[in-house]
Amino acid sequence: MVGLLVNLLVLPLLSSIIFPYIVVCFFLDCIKLNIDFMFIDHMLAVGFDFTAHYFNEYAWLNWSKLSYKTVILFYLSMTLLLNQSLRFISLVPIFALISNSFNVKPAWQVDVLDVGHGTSVLVTSEGQALLYDLGAKYFNFYSLFERVALPEIQARGLTLRHTIISHDDKDHSGGIDELRAFDSFNSLKIFHDGNPLNHCKSQKIKMNQVIIQSIWPIVPMGSDNNNSCVVKITGPGGSILLTGDIEYEAEQLLVQRYQESLKANILLVPHHGSKTSSSEEFLTSVNPDIGVISRNYFSPWALPHREITDRYASKKIKLLDTALSGQITIRFFDDSYKIEGAREQTNFWVNHRERL
Repeated sequence: MVGLLVNLLVLPLLSSIIFPYIVVCFFLDCIKLNIDFMFIDHMLAVGFDFTAHYFNEYAWLNWSKLSYKTVILFYLSMTLLLNQSLRFISLVPIFALISNSFNVKPAWQVDVLDVGHGTSVLVTSEGQALLYDLGAKYFNFYSLFERVALPEIQARGLTLRHTIISHDDKDHSGGIDELRAFDSFNSLKIFHDGNPLNHCKSQKIKMNQVIIQSIWPIVPMGSDNNNSCVVKITGPGGSILLTGDIEYEAEQLLVQRYQESLKANILLVPHHGSKTSSSEEFLTSVNPDIGVISRNYFSPWALPHREITDRYASKKIKLLDTALSGQITIRFFDDSYKIEGAREQTNFWVNHRERL
C-alpha cells in the first residue's frame, strides 16, 4: 500500500519534470552554471536524507498476513477507481474485499517455519504464542530465530508467552543468544525454569483456546535426542504432536506410557524423517492424518529416508515437507482444520516438482 502511494507521487515527478529538465540542461551544456538545477538537486538530496533518517521505520506497514485474494482485490479496486469510465465497476471488488474481511478466523494456528535443516514451530491463539525450538545459527551470526521466527512474531503483533527448546542440538537451539536479547528468557520460565539448558518440565497449561502439555522426557536418557521435549497441543478442531529428535527407544517408552493418548491429527515427524525414528508402534499410537517434515532441500543426511516415507505411505499418512512447501500453516477452526504451504501457489515450485 505504501509503495503504491509513493509511486503515484514520485514517478510522475521524475518522468514529467525532473528527468526532462536534466536532459535539457545536458544538451544546453549548462549543468555547471545553472543555479536552478543545483537548487533542485539540493532539495532532492535534503528530502532523501530527511526521509531516510526520520521515516525509515514507517517505510513498511506492520500488517497481519494478507491472502492473495485480498491483495488482488485491493489493487483491482484501486486500478478501477483511477479510471473514471470504469469507476462504478470498482464497487464489485470493493464489496468482495469487505466480505472477504469477514471470513471466519481460526481458533488457533500452527506455523511450521521454513528454517532449513532444523525446527521452529509457532503456535498461536488470540494474539499469544508458543515457540517450539529456535532453528539453527550459522557462522555464529546468522540466526534463523532472528531472521525467520522473530519477524513472524513481530509482524503479526504476537506476544511470545512460552518458548520450549526440545533439546540442545544446534539445529534446534541455535537462536539462544537472540532469544535472550529479545525477552531475557522470560518465555522460558514455565517449561525450563528460565534456563535453556534444562530439560523441559512436565507441564499442562492453557493458552487461550489451546491446551499445551509437555509429556516427555520423564526420565533422563543417555541420548540427547531421546531427551527431546515432546509436546502435545490440543484445541478446537484438532491436535498436533511436536516430537523434536526422539528415536526408537523414546518412542517405545512413550507408547507404553500413553498408548492411545498419543493420538493427534498432525505429527511433526521425529528427527526430520531419519530412519532412527517413526517406528511402526509409534505411528500406530499417534495415528495422524498428516506428518510434517522440517528439513532443508539437499540434506547431507539424505533426509527423509526412503524407508520412513514408505512407512508413512503404508499407513496412509500424508507427508508435507518444508523443503518443498516452505512454511506450512495449519489453521484450526471449531470442528476442522485447513493446511496450506507458502510455495504451493508459486509456478516455479510447481514446475520444479514436475521436473523432479
